[in-house]
Amino acid sequence: LVDKVLLPVISKGLQSNNDRIQAEFMEILLECIVNCKESNTSFLGSIHDVEKLMSSLNDDQESNFLENMKHIQKHRRGRAMRRLALQLEENRDFLSRDARISIVYPLVRTYIYNKDYISQSDIVNSAITCIAALAMTYSWKDYKNILLQFLLPENRLNLLENPPFRKQRVKILSAILNSFHFSPEEESALKLKD
Repeated sequence: LVDKVLLPVISKGLQSNNDRIQAEFMEILLECIVNCKESNTSFLGSIHDVEKLMSSLNDDQESNFLENMKHIQKHRRGRAMRRLALQLEENRDFLSRDARISIVYPLVRTYIYNKDYISQSDIVNSAITCIAALAMTYSWKDYKNILLQFLLPENRLNLLENPPFRKQRVKILSAILNSFHFSPEEESALKLKD
């Protein structure tokens, strides 16, 4: 039920550019996380590493990615994204593919091309850094999809008319391309030609 029904809806809601709507879906996400006291783990359907995004009982709330991403103080969101980017750069297997694609990427993606955050360059730059770190952990299929999302955006007219969005587009594309981590073998060369 969680994997097939709730998670796609929550993931779609986390992509909302409206902070209030996004916060509501984060609350639903947090309610869906099951905390097993016997094994001291948390899971969300088949995602069994969701506790890495939350603080343990001993930690302070500073290390809780999910709480910081819905916090009213926006600078805490930027700090949370930078902290997660560092963790992903240190350990590419820090989060499972499902956690990265269903939870983290939709949350971070909302700060790119968002009119409400044009003046908040620190948060936008933190989102770009986090997306670049995510791209570094992706398989070829996922990497190609994320690159194409920014290379061929749906709202191309808005990007051409709005200078801050053009600047963001250049930054995010260069960050994703700098995160290219595939070996320079023949197979990778064929993938690049695709």
